[in-house]
Amino acid sequence: MTSGAEKLTVAGLSKPLLHINKGVVSEGEESKESLSVTVSVKELLIVAVLEILPKSKIYEGDKLDIFCSVKNNLRSSESINLYLSQGSQLLSSGYSTVNHSMIALAKDTGEFECRLEMGNVRKFDTMAVSVTELFSVPTLTMYPAEVFQREYMTLNCTSESSASERLGRDELTYTLDPTESPLISKVNGVFSVKALLYDFNYTCVAKAKEIVKRSETLTVRPKVAVSAPKISVVGRVVIGQSFKILCQSDFGSLPINYTLLWGYDQLNITTVKERFQQALFTVTIRKSDEISKYMCEARNGQREAPLSKRLNATVIVPLTNPILTVLPHLPEISEGDHLYLICGVNGTPPVTFKWYRVGNKHPLYTITTYMNNTNYRVSALSKEHSGKYYCEAINHANIVVRSDLVTIEVRLALWKKGLIGGFCLLALSALVVVVVLCFKSKRGKREAAAELSVKPSRPKSDDSLTVNLTHDTEVYNAATVRVEGAAVSVWSERRPEEANDEESSMVSNEPDVEYTEVVHPRPLDPARVPPKKGTDTVYSELQNSPHGATDHHEYGSVEYAELNSEPPGTNHFPPEVHHQELPVD
Repeated sequence: MTSGAEKLTVAGLSKPLLHINKGVVSEGEESKESLSVTVSVKELLIVAVLEILPKSKIYEGDKLDIFCSVKNNLRSSESINLYLSQGSQLLSSGYSTVNHSMIALAKDTGEFECRLEMGNVRKFDTMAVSVTELFSVPTLTMYPAEVFQREYMTLNCTSESSASERLGRDELTYTLDPTESPLISKVNGVFSVKALLYDFNYTCVAKAKEIVKRSETLTVRPKVAVSAPKISVVGRVVIGQSFKILCQSDFGSLPINYTLLWGYDQLNITTVKERFQQALFTVTIRKSDEISKYMCEARNGQREAPLSKRLNATVIVPLTNPILTVLPHLPEISEGDHLYLICGVNGTPPVTFKWYRVGNKHPLYTITTYMNNTNYRVSALSKEHSGKYYCEAINHANIVVRSDLVTIEVRLALWKKGLIGGFCLLALSALVVVVVLCFKSKRGKREAAAELSVKPSRPKSDDSLTVNLTHDTEVYNAATVRVEGAAVSVWSERRPEEANDEESSMVSNEPDVEYTEVVHPRPLDPARVPPKKGTDTVYSELQNSPHGATDHHEYGSVEYAELNSEPPGTNHFPPEVHHQELPVD
């Protein structure tokens, strides 16, 4: 078993000696206490000495002289090494004396150490040094905080503190690094710089008494001035429906504040902070002319905000007042005509028109046009085209409007009407003919019993013209409005030589018709009777029985007389009529 180890340090001895009595002890057995040993160590007189000049208050820029040496150097065979260090940094080394000179800086504040090594002996001497800052590290600032390309900005370089008791006002100078940019400096540490088109870095350099201090780098990122925004609409603009307005500038540094104006009144503000973000505004208009009142304003700094042009977009007016017009007019529609169904609406084209017939789900015709009215033609109308029709229309407002129903009644064609009328007239004519024939047939049976024989007689002293009638002859005299009937009627003397003529007339197969003109003499006294205007004409229709028929009662004779009438109040002289018995054969 081995006892625990102990470390013994003896100062001042090059080779410390330690003697320990060792014995063997069995496990579980306690040994006896060892003898006590007294150790005496004698310190060497050699020491390390550190000296720093100046010994008064040290300022930045002062020259520091540092000396590291050995005091009470022993004449020994062993060499001595000296080390001069500042913190962890070794400044210099040597054997008997070490010197080091430097310009004091604020960062040099701290401890300096002089270390002596001789074999296993080490000696140290330390000294704290406080360096007063001649001027502080400069700070570079920019005004304004945001600058636009090609605009002037002010860079201010200053040190917050300085040792005025050691540093004159003009001894501390400031410069900018780099110096390629055009600089204008009217006051020490104040620079007017024109911003470049790209990002650039500036550093302020402060210098006094060979002390140079640099500020932190200032990165200047010139902003791109926002361009005049463009205003447009997203999608379609429909009156009465909400739509979106897009405001967008082609270039400009973010963030950009977009303001929507109506006229010059502010409506809303949207801030775009990221690329690909859009400034959208939702609005609604009630009239078409309201669209031109919208404008956009863009701003990305304290500069004056540019305005966009007025919004110019197509405004879609929803369709209204659908009307279905029919040509020709409804009462004039006939078979074979061409029918035009004209559908008209009010609204913004293009318009899609559809024509329907009640009872049919599918449209008869569909067309899209940039006009507000169009027509659907139906050729060669027939009765099957009769019915109720209507039209529908739709535009980009996606609102379907429908016209009122129009009832179409296709009438018969004119030629069909004429044909039917002709058949009716023909049937009526046939009916009239049948009626007339029936009437004549019945009348002919009544008159078949009479036979008329007409013979002209010799006029006697211009009195009258006599005619001989057969038996049972009815005489109609228009001048006297009188009917005379007799078995035998004789108006003048009958000469014997005229008997043969009567017999010849009786032999004829067909009834003879003879017309006789009777001339009445004018009165001798014109004062009593006014003269007649014209000649009285008497037409007598005489029928002779064929082949000398003995039944004279089955035939009749008719006399038609047309006489010129005399004025009222005139005395009439009836013509002389002589009746004579006719021989009966």
